[in-house]
Amino acid sequence: MIQDRSFSLKSLLIFISAASLALFSSSSLAATTIRVPSDQPTIQAGIDAADDGDTVLVADGTYSGSGNTNLSFKTRRITLKSENGPSACIIDGENKSNGFYFDLHEEADSVLSGFTITNCKTFGNGSAINCYTSPTITNCIITKNTTDDYGGGIYIYSSSPNISDCIISQNKAGYSGGGIYCAGGTVANITRCTITGNESGWDGGGIYCFISSPTITNCLINANSANYGGGIGFASAAPGIINSTITANLVDLDGGGVYCHWATPTFTNCIVWGNARNEFYIDEGTYNRSPIISYSDIRGGYSGEGNIDSDPEFVGKGNYRLTSLSPCIDTATANGAPNKDIDGTSRPQGFGYDMGAYEYEPPCPDCSGTEVTLTNETFPPNKTCECIGSVSIEIGPGIIIPANATVTFIAPTINVKPGFHAETGAVVNMRQE
Repeated sequence: MIQDRSFSLKSLLIFISAASLALFSSSSLAATTIRVPSDQPTIQAGIDAADDGDTVLVADGTYSGSGNTNLSFKTRRITLKSENGPSACIIDGENKSNGFYFDLHEEADSVLSGFTITNCKTFGNGSAINCYTSPTITNCIITKNTTDDYGGGIYIYSSSPNISDCIISQNKAGYSGGGIYCAGGTVANITRCTITGNESGWDGGGIYCFISSPTITNCLINANSANYGGGIGFASAAPGIINSTITANLVDLDGGGVYCHWATPTFTNCIVWGNARNEFYIDEGTYNRSPIISYSDIRGGYSGEGNIDSDPEFVGKGNYRLTSLSPCIDTATANGAPNKDIDGTSRPQGFGYDMGAYEYEPPCPDCSGTEVTLTNETFPPNKTCECIGSVSIEIGPGIIIPANATVTFIAPTINVKPGFHAETGAVVNMRQE
């Protein structure tokens, strides 16, 4: 009995030692960076040489031809990225090749980052990116790509990719989805993207959603064109559109901004303004479906909590940020609002969240000079401001520093008068120098 127990203990120790060695060996294997073209001659060769967890880093330049187009991750959980961003690293389809295929079980840890993908062309779907799986696509410029069918820029089918911080521009689809086409139950996340200047021969110049429910957040959708749904077209779809701006889109027929066919999209904190041939076209059909809209600025008005019908007061000349006069400032809901805008600016900047893709950043007051006297001024919340007086600063009545603001006063002489108020959570620094 004692001998058997001794043998069992020895076997257990051997098993533990072997398992520990295997664990140590596995954890000590560092991820590798494979460089293109110095380590591997083409992008596809770099992908093929990579193992899960590796990074394929592509040097500046223009990449075309065999091995640099019609690319596939082949299930690998890797990061493929450019060395210096999309303006310096270009994948050129030369009007005869596709860009990327994601069709072999790729998930969020398959990452594509920092490329311009251009001049791709296909007679099928999705010329620049054809997506049947769920990768992460970020910081890319997808421009001047063409398909005869669906998804001039990106085609997404029955998957949930995360697409963020991309510019999707001047792509063309012969049928639907000039910029992006979503179908087959897709639940993609499209975040902080600019979707501009795309065209489709039928519907959804910017985006088209068919039997799919993507979430579109902090996006600018402008200057796209189609027969129906210049900005976005929906059919049998229930997407969510949050804090996005849909403007300056064009149609030949109906739905300059949005076209809904038997669809129930939900719009929250959005601006739909300045689209040609009506902002919304709603075909409820036999199913009596229509958009659900709240806390949004819709030209012509739309029923729903918090909705307004007022000129959003854009900066203008293609700049769709808000001026200080905008009725969209501080009038959105915090419920479901993202914590940053399309530029990465924190939300909220003021006393409430703003409608649209851009959060208005109130400037610091002009509070510097020689002998500075400040009265009746409220400093912006969530911001750092500095006031410098070369001789003196007098902080008079009506000066309010709200919570989460930081204000520094610097002068040889600083006088604080009654009526100055700093809210709890404000940071006030006074330096006599």
